[in-house]
Amino acid sequence: MGSAECMALRPGDLLRVEEAAQLATVRPSTIRAWLSRGRLSRVKVGRCTRILRRDLEELIRAGCSVDTAQAPEGMPRAS
Repeated sequence: MGSAECMALRPGDLLRVEEAAQLATVRPSTIRAWLSRGRLSRVKVGRCTRILRRDLEELIRAGCSVDTAQAPEGMPRAS
């Protein structure tokens, strides 16, 4: 993330793991798994991990349009 992007962040744009999990309706462990597998990007703020809301929303949208064999772990399956 470049310095121009940092300046454009608004309150609520950086989510804690627990907030991201609640928004995506998954467990925090699922968010951590997505982070470790590279399915979701992390932003380090000191020693804390934060997730950009737009990245999470993009992953959620992508998960809603894939078939059941490709949906990320913990993502609701398309029916």
